[in-house]
Amino acid sequence: VHKPKGYWKSMENQRAFVEQLEAKFGVKEAADWKKVRVQDAFDMGGRGVLKMYGNSLFGLLSAVYPERGYTELQCRAKVSQGYWRVPENRRAFMEEVATRFGVETAEDWRTKVTAREIREMGGERLLGLYSYSLPVLLADVFPEHNFSGGQEKEWGSAERRRAFLEEAAAKFNVQSPADWRNVLREDFVAMGGSGLLHRYPSIEAMLADNVPDMASLPERKRRAAGHWKEREHRIAFLKGIERKFGIEHPEDWKRVKGKDVVNMGGGGLLAIYGGSVARMLEDTYEGMEETLCRDSLSKGYWDSKKNQRRFLDGIADELGLRSMEDWAQVSVQDVLVRRGAAVLHKFKFSLFDLLRSAYPELRSRDLFKCRGVVPTSFWKEEENVREFMTSLKESLHIRSPEDWARVSIQQVRDHNGGGLLQAMSLQEALRIAFPTAKWHNVEFTKTSGRRAVQRQLYVLVRSLVEAA
Repeated sequence: VHKPKGYWKSMENQRAFVEQLEAKFGVKEAADWKKVRVQDAFDMGGRGVLKMYGNSLFGLLSAVYPERGYTELQCRAKVSQGYWRVPENRRAFMEEVATRFGVETAEDWRTKVTAREIREMGGERLLGLYSYSLPVLLADVFPEHNFSGGQEKEWGSAERRRAFLEEAAAKFNVQSPADWRNVLREDFVAMGGSGLLHRYPSIEAMLADNVPDMASLPERKRRAAGHWKEREHRIAFLKGIERKFGIEHPEDWKRVKGKDVVNMGGGGLLAIYGGSVARMLEDTYEGMEETLCRDSLSKGYWDSKKNQRRFLDGIADELGLRSMEDWAQVSVQDVLVRRGAAVLHKFKFSLFDLLRSAYPELRSRDLFKCRGVVPTSFWKEEENVREFMTSLKESLHIRSPEDWARVSIQQVRDHNGGGLLQAMSLQEALRIAFPTAKWHNVEFTKTSGRRAVQRQLYVLVRSLVEAA
């Protein structure tokens, strides 16, 4: 129902609309809002009010119910991009974790909470900001507890480090400096030595600093074949770079150049990704996008269907799109405001063509449902014309060539065929789609809306009779 101009400026009207949503979807508490999609609000006539809040249902809820103190994490299945960049949001979430697991001291964080529990509570993307390191996350969110300070105190003593390594030597039967090469990073971690490893850019550097005669051992010039194929090896190497350059957030990687990676012994790793630091990060740290960690995207970034698809999947998650048909409600402007100008430019600002490229598994008839407007160029391919006309035939229950004479132009447009009619006449489209039909026996005249409605009624009666 069309609302009069200025209708949504009234907070009473906004609140009334939200109450309608609550009643329809049985919303009793904040978590219940997770089952309500933006598309659901659109379907109930709320497009105008959501537009005021950037199509954010959480934005509307916050404005209507400020007294409830909703957080986006409480009432949305997935938080919006940028949510975790707000320090208050990070701290509020971690305080909620602390309450749930009974954390009261810094030591409790080390013994009661793991990264897995953070993920299960919805903090996957938050961990990603800190390269999936819980200690680094805690040190940033709770600086008053001085997590790093406690760690430094534990491993700051040379005697403490040597005692730990003597214990490791006995456990792994290390008889000479060369034997240390058989001890893996996960072995040190399993013994509780992650804090010690964090002090050094590599295991070799840690051993050279603490084990007699280790520094004189010839350094291996090459890593074992397939070393960089293991994700844990890549992560360990990148964490060394993070310590050296003080990297705490994805944006901090912008100051790391390819030559820095090579200088730290990562030339072989970088070569796997064609010299692209961004691709290296993107593949190693799942969820880290090149758009976050680099000032400018690598050449050909948007040529990748994987990148196109991931970008559109992110928009779908943010807007609560559950099916491809929901894309019919998304405008080019919705994509532009989400940093989509570059990828749209590649497709001459045609969201239809972008969807077609990113989701190649979709058939043409599925694409018709995704967009209200199909570009004229689409109809230059006869296969597309055939698919559309076949789909239209099924939708209008066409059984014979003569039935097409009672199809109106408006009916074709209502099925997203306006672009087709601009490219050719209906008769031309029919001859392309059904070349073997006897069209010379069909008398095409300008079909009125009344005749089309009459035929629709006839089809309805026929289906009822057949069903009986």
